[in-house]
Amino acid sequence: MTILRVLIFLFTSLTFQPALSASKVVQTDIAAERYTDQGNGQVAWEQGTLFVANGYVPSTNILIAMPSLTSDVLTAINGKTIIRQSLWLQLTSITHADWRKFQVSNVTYDIGGVPYLLISLKTSTTPKPIGSSDELLKLGISGISYCSDSKPLKLSQKTSPALWLHIDDPSSVTLYGDQAMTETIATLAIKNAVVASNRVA
Repeated sequence: MTILRVLIFLFTSLTFQPALSASKVVQTDIAAERYTDQGNGQVAWEQGTLFVANGYVPSTNILIAMPSLTSDVLTAINGKTIIRQSLWLQLTSITHADWRKFQVSNVTYDIGGVPYLLISLKTSTTPKPIGSSDELLKLGISGISYCSDSKPLKLSQKTSPALWLHIDDPSSVTLYGDQAMTETIATLAIKNAVVASNRVA
């Protein structure tokens, strides 16, 4: 039986974690918003704070009859905490602040012409043996992307967002765009193969 090594340049969350600067302060709360569908065309809009210790705590709650977002966007963000993309970029550019306890989506959601991101708390999980079911792997992208109408684009872990591979069972895996597994990219069926750390039989 031929053993094929899988050249996919993936790193799990346990691999090569960069050291944080001693001068950085770990942040434990962040301003966030939330839209919740109330039915009959009404939406509850909340502004508040997402705390690491206490979760989301709203400070205002307004019932909106005609919200400035589409039904598709409402379905995607309903009941979830969100943050303006510009605010997230501004906060994460602060050199002395460490936002490692929070994670945002790779996809933006338009609300009244303003792009928003889903934001949630990162949760720690106990590592499981490679190849077991219900396992989540972090994939680092590396390579070159070729398109007919543009120059080749070099992809690396620094310039490309990470992807997340969830092993559903020994014959199925799902690729997500975020660690919270809210953005499904593809579900793949594995035939005549064994999911393993570095080889396929």
